[in-house]
Amino acid sequence: MTRQRFLFFFILAFITAAAFTQEKFRPEGSSEDVSILTLSNGLTVFVRTDSSIPLIHTELICRAGYSSQDLSNTGFFSLYAQLFTKTAASEENSPLDYIQVESLCNADSTTYTADVPEASLDSYLNTLSLCLSSPYFTDAQLNQTLSLFREQINEYAESLSGFINTSIDSKVFAEQPWKQESGIYPALFMGYTKGEVRTILKNIQKEFYVPDNCALFITGNIDADKVYELCQKNFFNWKNTGSVKNLNSTEKLPLQSQRKFAITSKDFSPELSQIVVQYTNLDAPECDILSAAFNAVPSPLKKELLKEELLAIRSEAYISSSSARKNSSSRLIIQSLLEKSTENNPVKQAELFTEKVKHAALMDRSLFINAQDAVNGRYLETAGNSIKAMELLADFWALDSEVTAQTFRSRFSEFSHSVYTKNEREITKKILSAEPYVFLIINDSLWDSFEKDFTEAGYERMEKNSGFWYDQELLKAKALEQKKSRLTPVEQTLAAITGSEDFSPGDIFYFKNYSEIKNFSLLNGIRCAVKQTEGTSSAILSVAIQGGEAASPQNEHQLRTVLINALSINISRSLNEKRMQGQIISSPEISAWTEETSSFIQIEFLPQDLNEVLDSFISSLIWAEIQPLTADHLVSEQNYQWSMKKQYLDFQLKSSFLYQAYRKTDYEKIFDLKSEALKNTTYDSIALNYTKLLDASLYSIVISGDTTAEECEILLERTFGLLKEQSTIKENSIPKPDLKKKSFKIQLSHNYTTDKTSADAPKDVPVLVPTKIFTDPGLIVLKGPEPSMEEDIFNALLTDISLRMSKKTGSQTDVQFSTSELKTGIITVLKLDRTSTLTKAFTESLRELKASLTDANTSDKTLLLLKSQWAVTALKKCSTQKGTAELLHKGLISGNPYRYLESYTTIEKATAADFTEILDKYFNEEEAVKVFSADTKK
Repeated sequence: MTRQRFLFFFILAFITAAAFTQEKFRPEGSSEDVSILTLSNGLTVFVRTDSSIPLIHTELICRAGYSSQDLSNTGFFSLYAQLFTKTAASEENSPLDYIQVESLCNADSTTYTADVPEASLDSYLNTLSLCLSSPYFTDAQLNQTLSLFREQINEYAESLSGFINTSIDSKVFAEQPWKQESGIYPALFMGYTKGEVRTILKNIQKEFYVPDNCALFITGNIDADKVYELCQKNFFNWKNTGSVKNLNSTEKLPLQSQRKFAITSKDFSPELSQIVVQYTNLDAPECDILSAAFNAVPSPLKKELLKEELLAIRSEAYISSSSARKNSSSRLIIQSLLEKSTENNPVKQAELFTEKVKHAALMDRSLFINAQDAVNGRYLETAGNSIKAMELLADFWALDSEVTAQTFRSRFSEFSHSVYTKNEREITKKILSAEPYVFLIINDSLWDSFEKDFTEAGYERMEKNSGFWYDQELLKAKALEQKKSRLTPVEQTLAAITGSEDFSPGDIFYFKNYSEIKNFSLLNGIRCAVKQTEGTSSAILSVAIQGGEAASPQNEHQLRTVLINALSINISRSLNEKRMQGQIISSPEISAWTEETSSFIQIEFLPQDLNEVLDSFISSLIWAEIQPLTADHLVSEQNYQWSMKKQYLDFQLKSSFLYQAYRKTDYEKIFDLKSEALKNTTYDSIALNYTKLLDASLYSIVISGDTTAEECEILLERTFGLLKEQSTIKENSIPKPDLKKKSFKIQLSHNYTTDKTSADAPKDVPVLVPTKIFTDPGLIVLKGPEPSMEEDIFNALLTDISLRMSKKTGSQTDVQFSTSELKTGIITVLKLDRTSTLTKAFTESLRELKASLTDANTSDKTLLLLKSQWAVTALKKCSTQKGTAELLHKGLISGNPYRYLESYTTIEKATAADFTEILDKYFNEEEAVKVFSADTKK
């Protein structure tokens, strides 16, 4: 799947003086400089130091995306991305054994992102350099990747989504349709021999994967000088092999004047049609502004569309507007689902829809300014997160093929001013004078019924045998033919306190973040923590409500989830009203979820809106009601989600085991798969249980952003201080699981259920064949320690054993850490051929780990590996403000908001003897509980 990011346009605050090898600038909304470094081989490296991020976030970007494809090599850039890290597979103790590299081939570039422990950055950059300068794929690796990729291409070409996307792209990008993700020609890709494939991949590496065509973006708890030193050392042997291929010299087809298309298939629903309108004559900021205006709450466009009975649009949720940038072109996309109407003429529906869209471009001044502010506000919300801000810079670098390290700041400055230079009259003029692309996605029967109307209106029909660019014989034939060591301010302060300059990244991370956290209690007893991060342009409000699913009534499983979702909807409505009234300037993002013992609602917003966000939360909680229609929808949705969740075999196995482990306790209902969620729930029950959320003793609050604890305490007392204690504040009372029984056999359900008959099943749904051979999951369950230093080391050991078991079983594994709620560590092997495979893999992994920890020759390397693996798994959430707030909140609930900071320093300072002690204490072969499917053979 390609990464879709939207570039927002903004103003630079200031730019400092430049040097040849290092230049700095600071985007508006950012609290940190970005250093631009140039290595001796020409590679550009961007560095942003952020001591609040424990893992080093790296993004290697190469201008080698789908737009680099020509007629003869469609698909090979994506294939190269999938093969890129295979070079490291032959390395012993490769950092990629525990560092996950995400490879994504996008429209204009390919990116390789990874979160790396600081201690492993040197070895990771060395591995990255090896993959760049000396790529090597074995025949087995090439065959496996090639085979899987060919299957994916064929499946996509045969799918309905592939048909729709390819049909649209082949018309919107009619000059060069093969330069799209949807433009891969399956027959051409299948036709190459293995030797020819290697030749094309080698050419891609030589022409595109060179220093001048790549850039490296690094964010985290590390300074620019250290990054420069490591990059110079590791990328020294990676050289430019020639000039980058000129992408503008490839062949183009004549522009087409046709703009109206009906994409038809008998497999599309006859009850619903879809309309997609695309404007391609606007630049990127104009698309962003119109998209923001059309999506405003309330939206004048959506209001007008919903009025029309002919369009038969069910609700605002069925209308969307977006801006997209790809291959140096920008598009405004408006689409909707249309139901059957009394007249049910799709041609008239399309004409009316397009007319309403054009009319909506006649914006008044206030709506236009609000849209500009919304676009800029979305950037400001992003800029507060170091990683997301660097991703925006990386996207800009990839889009501007002429930019260099020396010209980056000036070109970026010009580019970033665009949004406030736009004029509503000019945009309106462009919309009114343009003929947009209109695509109607309909069932064959609608075309047959209104063929005359379609023809007279100038529509071209696109069917499966005509929707792909490579179905044009001439193009098909042509394609086949072309076969210093410097202290930061934080370090200076730390040195003054400790009297030493010898401190680790963990020390810096702990000190920097510890000093930013203040905790206190409101007068009504609500516990609060505030993390003040100066210069951050976005803020997070995290509210935890004690109880979680354990608080749902016995006969109304999942009710607490419904209540929390309902509360989040009411908060969202209140915030939207405030935004339209000009009381807030941000567009807050709300997320809500419910765990076993707690529920969470998180809101991300601009710091200046804190007072109004708190007011919306508390007024929604105290005064708002759950509307009956909302309640019905939420209950229906939760029933659906629960039924879908139960289809996953690993979820079945784990839940069934935990149900037995917590039998005869209040906790067992959480894992009861036989119960039907919300079967007996009524609206009165929802309304009654909603009032129980008014108990102050249930709440704890975390606020993160550029705001002081003193200010937050005053605002919280005015809002959440209104809640009263209705019960004594108490910690979550969680029973201990019964792990006396050491082996379980659990019958899993392998059925896929549907309410459709086989005749109604979509074309892409496979026929299920009965079988008695199952590769079901298996579990290793270990009793975990109490929350302490022991718990951190226990979880690091659990991660290592899981990775070793994955290699031995040939199956993906999953780890569930031991926590204060569930004091068990669980390793899930997703596919087992035999029960003995699980037992053998666990035993061998355990013994190998202990031997390598106690052997003087291997203990240091094993210790580094354990710490790095734990950091990648446990600290990834620190990369975002939301994730950091969640970790901080989990600690606050357990009584220690600094818990996640202490975990980092605990692991960093732990010795091989510490790990061996915990290994002997908790990882006992005889005490481990093994859980199998009843269908897994011995």
